[in-house]
Order: sequence, then structure tokens, then C-alpha cells
Amino acid sequence: MYELLEFIETLSIDEQLYWQIATNSDENQIEVMWKKNNLKCPWRIRCKGSKNWTELHKDQLVGELDNWDADIGQLEKSIGVSVMTQAVFADQIVQGACQLFGSEAVQAGIQDARLFLDSIAETIKEQTKQIEKHKRLAKLELVSNSDIIE
Repeated sequence: MYELLEFIETLSIDEQLYWQIATNSDENQIEVMWKKNNLKCPWRIRCKGSKNWTELHKDQLVGELDNWDADIGQLEKSIGVSVMTQAVFADQIVQGACQLFGSEAVQAGIQDARLFLDSIAETIKEQTKQIEKHKRLAKLELVSNSDIIE
């Protein structure tokens, strides 16, 4: 399930998605919504028809839905259908681009984009390592300076 939530957050072409799922204990429905631009808490849940949403991070969603006795399996299937629908549309876009520009040009463009994204990911990884290294050095310096003060 976590992989599906991660996929939606990182690769969804939709700005928002919405599902209704049942609870295991009664006939209530739970509304689940995801909004792309709400980076801190992009997931929202509420009892169907309620005015107020509970905003959640993906790490909290499944646990909170468990607390509400939601049918997690139904949500997983529904999100899977949404992902597959997006894959179909993405395939149609690629096929249309191939008709316009030729398959070779589209594949070269995709490969170039992948290399560029890999390069960015590697740069971020290296910069994160450097930041962590500087933080550790700063802590060590702080500790050694506090020994001098005493």
C-alpha cells in the first residue's frame, strides 16, 4: 500500500484524486482525497458527508483509516485502478508523440530526461551527504569547545 501512496505523491499526473471506501463494521462510507499541491499533508479523510476533513501525511493514512475501521483493501484496489488509468493515459501520450515526432526521437527524449533526472538525484544525494558531514563536524566542534570552556 505504501508503494501506491508513494507513486501517487511522486508520479500522479492528476492534481487531485478522490475515492470512497466502506468501513468494515457498518454501512458508513469514508471519503479519501489526495491533493498534489498540499505538500505537508496531501491526504484527507472524513466520514461521507461530514464538513471537516482530517489532513494526513502518507505515513499516517493507513493507521488512521485502521482507527476508523476502513476497508483498506478496497482503498488499495481503488488507488491501483487510478494508477493503472494514469498509465493508460501516459501510454496514449507516448504513442501520440511517436506519431508526431517518430519513435526514435521520443525514445531519445525519454532517455535524455531519465539521465537528467538521475543526475539531479545523484547531486541531491551527494549534497545531503555533505550537509550531514558538516553537521557532524559542527557537533564535534561544539563538544570540543565546551570542554575548553569548563
